[in-house]
Amino acid sequence: MTTAQIISSLIAFFALLISFITAYKTFFSQFTSELFLRSRIILTKINDIPVIIIGCEMSNQGSKAGSIDDIVLKIKYRCGDGKNKNINTYSFIPRLSREDYSIFKTYQESDFEPFQSIPLPAKSRLSRYIVFIPSNDGFSPSIGSMEINIFRRNFNCNEWNKSYESLNIDLDEDTVTVWKGPSGKGIIIEATENLKYREKLMESF
Repeated sequence: MTTAQIISSLIAFFALLISFITAYKTFFSQFTSELFLRSRIILTKINDIPVIIIGCEMSNQGSKAGSIDDIVLKIKYRCGDGKNKNINTYSFIPRLSREDYSIFKTYQESDFEPFQSIPLPAKSRLSRYIVFIPSNDGFSPSIGSMEINIFRRNFNCNEWNKSYESLNIDLDEDTVTVWKGPSGKGIIIEATENLKYREKLMESF
């Protein structure tokens, strides 16, 4: 074979390979779920239980439909001030969900739908506000900070997948008072990562 023929054959081979990869991604790629937390977190009480409500963005980049079967929040709670901080770990599980949420309204449990597995068609994306409740009775809001990590498990899969980024929020006395209050009034807390990003952006103006 001449050099020109070899180059022509290589070009044809790579073109065929790229076509195959494109076809696989378009028609044969498996269910691929992703889950992201919004940076603003609502702390409130529902039925006298302190809950965390987070907007979740879910997507399926694959060409086959599937579902996210379960979600769990793992929270590292640093309580107290200065050197007297205690670190406790809690699990929060999904109880309720809805498509929208207003901080200016007071919700009851009947205003939500029970959390179930979340179906995701091929090449799709959706949003849900999910109410997470403590998995045991030992949780009580207090001054400190929380590191929130979210894990998801797909249908017919025993493996838990952790989302890439965690959220960190600081809880002062006023925030804790509202969260523990009997009125069910909610308060929005913004992740410290987002606050720092905004501060840097403002400094650059």
